Amino acid sequence: MKPEHAQLLTRLISEHPYLSREVNRYSIHGAIEKIYTLHGLEPDNIEKLLLEWPHVSKDEARIAFTQSPSHGEADRQTVTTLGRYLTKCFPNAKSNVIRDVAALYQVSGCSFTERSVTAYVYAVQNGPASCMKWGDSVSLDQHPYSVYDPKYGWHMAINRMGDEIWGRCLCLDDGSHKVFVRSYHQPSSGQGYSNSDTVLEAWLCDQGYEHVDSWPEGAKVALISRHDGNYLMPYLDGRVQCVSRADDCFVIESRGEWGASSTNGVTYENEYCNCCDEVTTETNGIGYNGSHGSVCDHCADRHYTYVLGCHGQAYYIRNEDAIEVSGEYYDSDYLDDNKIVLVTRGADKDTYFHLDETVLDIHGEVWCKTDADIVLLQHGSHEGSFVPREETWQCDGTGFHYFDEDESKVIDGKKYHFDFELSDEVSTQSAEVFNEIK
Repeated sequence: MKPEHAQLLTRLISEHPYLSREVNRYSIHGAIEKIYTLHGLEPDNIEKLLLEWPHVSKDEARIAFTQSPSHGEADRQTVTTLGRYLTKCFPNAKSNVIRDVAALYQVSGCSFTERSVTAYVYAVQNGPASCMKWGDSVSLDQHPYSVYDPKYGWHMAINRMGDEIWGRCLCLDDGSHKVFVRSYHQPSSGQGYSNSDTVLEAWLCDQGYEHVDSWPEGAKVALISRHDGNYLMPYLDGRVQCVSRADDCFVIESRGEWGASSTNGVTYENEYCNCCDEVTTETNGIGYNGSHGSVCDHCADRHYTYVLGCHGQAYYIRNEDAIEVSGEYYDSDYLDDNKIVLVTRGADKDTYFHLDETVLDIHGEVWCKTDADIVLLQHGSHEGSFVPREETWQCDGTGFHYFDEDESKVIDGKKYHFDFELSDEVSTQSAEVFNEIK
């Protein structure tokens, strides 16, 4: 109790004689001190709390307090649950804080088992359900929990109710870490999903253990070969579910070469996403025949495009390396394989098209075949070739286009191909009419 609180208590005792009786009869409930020392929380009204002098109830499962001075003079106490009382006195406390502190004072059989693989496997096989609870026929040396060798700091905490194990939690104290990741509590029905055992977790935190989201990197587990040649490995709870092989053990590592998230009790070779660097079980090949690795579905959806590439094969490449043509995507390194070309002249310059949608002019420039500025010459020196319209002229007699350098003649202001002939009888006026009709 803080010195200032002790001074306040002395004054209140002088003003309310019943309080002296309560202080001499009971110790203030340990949860009040615990919520302050563990979480630094102050009661909303310290004077009211001292006047109530909360203490352990006679049934030892709840909290008793004096509701008012008149109740105190009549020696009447009110009994309620510890969680409800703490919530009333510490209204700003988070619900999980109230839960954890209250759990410490619930009647429970929290303890550590003996430090042996036999005890750990027994707790798993006879405690709350999980994916590591196997059939009775499995031998001790082939159960996945056999890798939690006590010499590496592994041990087991349990919560007993009578003769039954209702809660269990694997712990690690290797000299550098004193932690746990996940606890299991028997569901009320006896079957189904096992939730966390909040009582056991609160007890462990009170023992100095830290609740973490993954086992620390560098923690060791035993290397045990199975009868089928694989290595024994449990499903590792937490965020890090990879291990690497050392000389005589496995070491937990976030970038381990082996996976430890299988429910069948064995390791498997890891595959990593080349984009986010996370372990992935669902991969998509990058580049031709996956020659550049693979990516997970998440990265494939956001950073990669499914394209046609080398020899018409389909695979993923970075978004910026993909070329879209008419709603389809292609690998920019293998456009020739898919007959995709870049238009270099005309209105569609710098746009990609399928080869059959383009033409090549006499200068080697690529045009979109629907471009109005490219002309297919039917006559003259470049007959059968495409020529930019600006490099052609049109015969006023036939309407045919010719290359600029093809010979022409001008009659009455009209331009004709040099071998176009007007009969002597046709006047200039007739020629004009002819040209209008054509």
